[in-house]
Amino acid sequence: MKIAVIGSVAKDHIYIKSQGVEYHQAGGGVYYASMALASLGIEVLAMPLLAEDDISLLDSFDRSGIEMHPLWTEKSSMFKLIYPTEQLDVREKVLLSSAEDHHLSDESLKELATCDGIHVSPLSSREFPADTFERLRKYFDGMISLDAQGFANGDSVDVASYIKDRVDILKLDDDEAKLLADRSTEGEAIEVVKKWNIPEVLITKSSRGSTIYCGDEKCEIPAYPPHLFVDATGCGDTYVAGYLTKRVEDEDPAEAAHYAARLATKVIEVKGAL
Repeated sequence: MKIAVIGSVAKDHIYIKSQGVEYHQAGGGVYYASMALASLGIEVLAMPLLAEDDISLLDSFDRSGIEMHPLWTEKSSMFKLIYPTEQLDVREKVLLSSAEDHHLSDESLKELATCDGIHVSPLSSREFPADTFERLRKYFDGMISLDAQGFANGDSVDVASYIKDRVDILKLDDDEAKLLADRSTEGEAIEVVKKWNIPEVLITKSSRGSTIYCGDEKCEIPAYPPHLFVDATGCGDTYVAGYLTKRVEDEDPAEAAHYAARLATKVIEVKGAL
C-alpha cells in the first residue's frame, strides 16, 4: 500500500508553559502524518512544501525511509505553538509565515495517481490554488482525505468551493468546523458541511474523543487516555493518518476511527512524531 501526503513542513516553535519546556522542531500535517504512516509500515510518498534553505527539516523523513518529492516554495511555514496549562489539549497557535500558491505540476499529479490514497494537509489557505482539489479528483480515483485545519489559519476562504464533491474524507476539530461553517455549535456546523457532499467527516475533540459522520450515520469515538502526557502536537495528524490507512484497507469507518484514536494517543506519549 502506498499513501501520498501533501502539505507544508513547518518550522515549529513549541512552548509547554507548565513544564518550562521550549524547543524547535519540524512540524505540520505532512510531517506528523508521514511519520505515523511510515511507523505502520506503509509506503509513503511525501510532497512537502518548504523553502530550499530549510531542507534540514526533511532529515527525519530521510531517516524513516520516506520517499520525498519536495515542492519548493519561496518561504516555509512557521508556527509558534503555546501550551499555556497542564492540559495539553489546550493550545494557542500563531502563524508566523506561510508557504504560498504552489501549483501542482502534471508530473506531480501523475506520481500521485500511482498511490492508493492521498492525504492533503495544508497549514494555511494560501498554500494551494483554488483548483487544486478539482485537479486531484480528475487525475485520481482513489481515496482523498483532507485535514482542513489550514483553512482556519490566515485568510478566510470559501472552503466549499475548493472541496465540494472532490474529497472523500474531511477531518476538522470542533472549533475549526464551527469557524469554517460559520456556525456556533457543532451540530449546526455539520449540517452546513453535509451540503459539501463529503462521504466521511471526522470531528476531533481532543480529550473528549471524536465523532464520525458517514452519510446519515453518526458514531461517537472515545479518547484513549495516554499513560504519559509529553507532547500533544501532531495528535490530529496522526489520527487522520491511522483512519485513512484503515479505510484504504476497506476497514469499517467506526473501526478505523477507534484504531485512529488509539494511534493518536501513542503520539501524545512521545516528543515529536511517531
